[in-house]
Amino acid sequence: MMILAMTGVTKSIGSNHVLQDVALHVAAGEIVALLGLNGAGKTSLLKCVADLIPLDDGRIEIVGVDHRIAGARNHLAYLPERFTPFRHLRGAEFLRYMLGLDGRRCDATAVAATLDELHLSKTVLRAGLNTLSKGTGQRLGLAAALLAGKRLYLLDEPTSGLDIVARRQLRLLLPRLRARGCGVLLATHALADASELCDRLCVIHRGRLCFSGTIEALLQASASPALEVAFLEAVRRADSIPH
Repeated sequence: MMILAMTGVTKSIGSNHVLQDVALHVAAGEIVALLGLNGAGKTSLLKCVADLIPLDDGRIEIVGVDHRIAGARNHLAYLPERFTPFRHLRGAEFLRYMLGLDGRRCDATAVAATLDELHLSKTVLRAGLNTLSKGTGQRLGLAAALLAGKRLYLLDEPTSGLDIVARRQLRLLLPRLRARGCGVLLATHALADASELCDRLCVIHRGRLCFSGTIEALLQASASPALEVAFLEAVRRADSIPH
């Protein structure tokens, strides 16, 4: 089943063509990495899926429903790169608030299990969010997304600010989402994460999708066995194509 499908996604801001005719999909039980240089359009694309940015053209469907329909967005969880939880709340209040927005009850057993999965101490539930480090706040946001039990996860640089232990816990957790039949679109600069976790890669450059396929296919298109070199070659090829 297709969890996310988009065709012809186009967005401009003034004279800047942020996204140009982007088409990609994420199937159930699939983790797809969205790779690109800074300013390539990765975050803008995720925001378009979440309907935080209106499209100029194209179509996005979540589980077969137009993404602009509120019911379609009931199926997705979005964790932005610059996640800033409400600083006046404590951890437990934040989780209750976020789950309440989704009409869900904050189950203590599920919360404890999710915190353990993310290697978060239960003391975070009593802590004021204004006292948390960036990495701990990031993991708490991810905990809220996981507790919501969605079918599509949009994760923008989810390892940003995480320490080595937290990064490893996230690497262990994402395959469990795959096993549950969820779809994950993961925007990242970490090629090692993409190589280890993802089923397919989508490379976006200057708002255009310039590669979509497996890691093996990207490497085969390169003269080098190094993923970093293969990625940069894909970007250079895209620059050489007249637009």
